[in-house]
Amino acid sequence: MAQVLRFFPRQALPPGSAGQTFYSEIFEVPNAAQITAELRAYGISGAPVGSAVSATIQDCMTPQLDSWRDVVSSAVSGSSQAQFITASNLCRFVRARVQPSVSAAMISFEGVARDAT
Repeated sequence: MAQVLRFFPRQALPPGSAGQTFYSEIFEVPNAAQITAELRAYGISGAPVGSAVSATIQDCMTPQLDSWRDVVSSAVSGSSQAQFITASNLCRFVRARVQPSVSAAMISFEGVARDAT
C-alpha cells in the first residue's frame, strides 16, 4: 500500500527566510520500504548565485521523537526546478526539514511511501 506524504504542499517561505529551518509534520510509516519524493521550486527571490533551498528527509525510531537522523537530502537553486530523491531503510517516523539560503521562495516537497509487500 502507498501513503502520500505532503511534507510541504505548495509552501511559501516568507521574506527573510534565509538561514532559518522549517520542519514538516511527522508521519508514521511503520511498513515503508521506500519513500520517493519531489522537491520543486515555483519561484525564488533574493537569491545570489549559488543560493538554494535544501530539503532533507529525516527519520526516527522512538515514539518520543527525540533522535532524528538525516536520511537523504536534495536542493533546488532556481525557479521551475525539481529534484527527485529516494530514501530507503527507514525508521517508523519521518519528517522533512527545509533550509533556504534565499530571501523568499515558493516550494513544494511531497512524497509517496511504499510498503515492502
